[in-house]
Amino acid sequence: MPAGTAKDGGNQTFSEPMQRTYLITGASKGIGLATAQLLAERGHRVVGIARTEPGGGFPGPFYCCDLGDRAASGEVIAEVAAAHPIDGILNNVGLVNPQTLDELDLASFDAVIDVNLRTAIQTVQAALPNMRKNRWGRIVQTSSLTAVGVPWRTSYAAAKTALISFTRSWALELAKDGITVNAVAPGPIATELFNTNNPPGSESRQRYINGIPMARTEEPREVAKPTRSCCPTRPPSSPVRRSTWMAARASGSSSSDFAKNRPRGEGGFLKACAAGFEPVTPTVSR
Repeated sequence: MPAGTAKDGGNQTFSEPMQRTYLITGASKGIGLATAQLLAERGHRVVGIARTEPGGGFPGPFYCCDLGDRAASGEVIAEVAAAHPIDGILNNVGLVNPQTLDELDLASFDAVIDVNLRTAIQTVQAALPNMRKNRWGRIVQTSSLTAVGVPWRTSYAAAKTALISFTRSWALELAKDGITVNAVAPGPIATELFNTNNPPGSESRQRYINGIPMARTEEPREVAKPTRSCCPTRPPSSPVRRSTWMAARASGSSSSDFAKNRPRGEGGFLKACAAGFEPVTPTVSR
């Protein structure tokens, strides 16, 4: 078989470029940076956008932009799409603004909804022309386990739940173009954002840990692995491929045990959101 080709598991042979180009928002730290590093290690090109540059550098072109600024975000995302043929996106930027229901103010609520959702729309709209031209694309959204309900996270949980809805709707809409859409819904990960909102020794951090049989948070690179797994270079075996990976911390499994003994198909902790979704090999998400 010639270099750069592979088979889809059946009789069809297809061309597979050695590199893809992925755009990552919120790329300067945590899950975004860890995923960028993992993709770069696999030989892919990565382009990052975030408000501040990574302290230790970034494995590709990096654009500084406050993604909370709608106009500036639009300009930078358009610049990125013009300079780099984007094949895949990790919509990872996030804003939490934790508040009790009594304290919740609408300005804070609007900001959380805007950063988590509006930027996802902007990045995908900018990249769609190239994805459709190539009839190949990968979109991954960083959602959150807060989608199932967490105290003091009204705004954030609403935004991350909506991101799952985006995933389901876009997967159906874009399947005909060869574009897959997935969401990873992590639990507690020791990112700078999580540590700022839940500092060591705080009541909120201990509440999270009390619900984890392993009694620890996970590291960004641990959730970067299932995120990267949602960006395979071969075509999906089904015309519709969409999924939300939810954390399996209640099972008491370690990351390695869960990957080894993961349930298949639509059952268990890793549930496919559409029939025919081909499971990948994740570790336990945050």
